[in-house]
Formats: sequence, C-alpha cells, structure tokens
Amino acid sequence: MTDDPPTRVFVALWPSAEAAAHLQAALDALDAPLRWVPAERRHITLAFVGDVDGEGVAKVVQHTQQAVRSSAPLHLQLAGAGRFGSSVLWAGVAGDTEPLAALARAIGWQDEQLRSHLTLARGRGKPDLRPWAQRLADYAGPEWTAQDVTVVRSLLGPSPRYEVLERIALTTP
Repeated sequence: MTDDPPTRVFVALWPSAEAAAHLQAALDALDAPLRWVPAERRHITLAFVGDVDGEGVAKVVQHTQQAVRSSAPLHLQLAGAGRFGSSVLWAGVAGDTEPLAALARAIGWQDEQLRSHLTLARGRGKPDLRPWAQRLADYAGPEWTAQDVTVVRSLLGPSPRYEVLERIALTTP
C-alpha cells in the first residue's frame, strides 16, 4: 500500500488541433456570457474513474491498455450542441460513434452509459443555455482521426489542470 494521496483519474480523447481551433472560432463568434472550459481542457470523456491511490493508478493504466488493445483509430467530428440542464453546454460527437461507445464500454469504470460530448461551458448562476445550444445546433467541425486515448489525472483547485499519465495508441492487431 502507498501513502500517496488519492488522485482523481479519467480516460479521454482529445480533438485534433485543427478541430479545437475551428471550434474555438465558432465559440468566439457567440460572445456568450458563460464560464468557458479552457481550450486545453476540452476533451471527450470515455470513463470517469474517480479517486484512486498510487497503486490504483497503475491498475487503471493496465486495465485501459487491455481494453483498447484491439481498438482501431476513430474518425470523429465535433457536431451539434446541447445542454445538461442549466449548468453545462456541450458539443456533440459524430463519426465513428458506435466504435466510440464500444470503446467506452470496454474501458468501463462507471455503471451509467456516457453520452459522448465535449463540455464547452458551465453556466454562471442558472442561465438559460437553450439559446446558445440552438446557435451551435448546426455546428460541424472538421473531421479528425483519434489515434490514442489518455489516462489523465485531474488536479483540482482554483484553476484545475490536467496531467496526462499515459497515452495509449489505438491500433488494430
């Protein structure tokens, strides 16, 4: 057993630089009074693991390596938008969504099925996010190929940040 403090861990995909820049241009045009997720933290969560100790992190990495070993690269696109209540505005994911869902299921860690999305903003107070979701409903970013998944540590605090613990290639045997 280790004395390391628990680490909050998740498994994710990141959009390509081109897809991220295209999305940022669309968001800049909105001029919305929302609390935007910084571009470097925008990702598609495949599995939220939660708090784990040092030994647990190694197990998460090993489990994820096993889960993705027969997964091919994914052709994805950020497209459309929606909201979770009045607190989260998100961009949808299009393209290889069935293989993406299968990959998330293979990685596991949570009981509920995740809806593939990329969180864009969190509301301040309880704003009406419907107009912003509607303005982004027809958004279609460039396609990209996700070549890997990442196991990420979330460092919480006034300005949360992410640290990539392991990058695992998506390759078919």
